[in-house]
Amino acid sequence: MNVFLSEKEMKELDNKAKRTGLSKSVYVRQLIMDIQPKERTATDLLEVLKELRQISINMSRLAIQANTTGLIDADAYWDNSRRLQESISEIKQRSV
Repeated sequence: MNVFLSEKEMKELDNKAKRTGLSKSVYVRQLIMDIQPKERTATDLLEVLKELRQISINMSRLAIQANTTGLIDADAYWDNSRRLQESISEIKQRSV
């Protein structure tokens, strides 16, 4: 399927797709399916990165503890695992 756009329309499509972080084809497909792509903001991404960084630090500490003592804090491990899954779900929701 070929779609022809004017130069102005193509620039607008480029700008809107870039603001959402999606490719042009994914952006258009979402519009066709009545999904309004959400723009990514620097604040949103920084919040998610901050959370992922903290999870990484916690998991590293757990790995060091496990290697040193041969034991692992199961509650802390599962808490971090849950937080990681929540962060991944949030990233997925924001990308739709």
